[in-house]
Amino acid sequence: MSLVQYGSSSEDSSEDEGHVSSNAIASLSKSEPEAVKNGKKRTREDSGVQNISKKGKSKPSLPPLPTALRDLFQERERAPDDPSLHQGRTRSKPHVDGIWATTVYIDIPLTEELTDIVSTIVARAKALHPTLEAIPEPHISLTRLFRLPALHLDRFKRDIKAVFEKRCKVRLSFSGLQCFSNDEQTRSFLTLRVGSGHADLESMLAEMDSLAVKYGQPTFYDTPELHASIAWALGGHILDQSTVEAILDKENIVDGHSELDTDIRHCVVFAERVCWKIGSQVESLTLR
Repeated sequence: MSLVQYGSSSEDSSEDEGHVSSNAIASLSKSEPEAVKNGKKRTREDSGVQNISKKGKSKPSLPPLPTALRDLFQERERAPDDPSLHQGRTRSKPHVDGIWATTVYIDIPLTEELTDIVSTIVARAKALHPTLEAIPEPHISLTRLFRLPALHLDRFKRDIKAVFEKRCKVRLSFSGLQCFSNDEQTRSFLTLRVGSGHADLESMLAEMDSLAVKYGQPTFYDTPELHASIAWALGGHILDQSTVEAILDKENIVDGHSELDTDIRHCVVFAERVCWKIGSQVESLTLR
């Protein structure tokens, strides 16, 4: 929405009222001899010039908008999306006022063991793809991207809490490294594929799909491959199976797995926080 533009009073009046028109002057000139014939000289007040002059005076300036109101308009005024401000990422759909991008996900706690594993993976991946970006807070998505009207947000939050308030934390392990790309093929992701705990997460997905239908939003993928994203790169096919093999050092295999692959499979974490992100605001609920 564009800011309301207020023209100054002087600009509004300059053409309509700031000058005596040529027609008015001609009319006054014609009437002057008639007044002399009658032995009466018309005064400026009689001629109407004074009244026109009064109209031509500048109107008082409008008072400035209150700061609070001005700030409100500024918050609603959105600059065009600039990928350079978002690490090259582009919005898949244009922003619409009053519609909020919303996602629900499970937060993955970075234990010391998992931090070491992720750091090793990201370092090796960056050596292959220098533009790769790490994801500082790994998570497992439970929904696709929702676009919710503002008037539905409070009810949506209540529904999310009702779904998860009696759920218990989930014991998770990982079965390996895998790459995915987003629906628009604009980014690719390096992820840890979920091993144990998959059934618990699928149960959560089913409830999220019910909410998706309730709010007219897209349901999750038909054959979900649950994963925790740890890094991304621009381009739908930048990160692929060859990237995975290079990171895992497939040339040095012991008992069917590389050392890093074995570390990934032995790592266990307890996911105990469900988050929902609406716009840039994140709220969460701790599982029992």
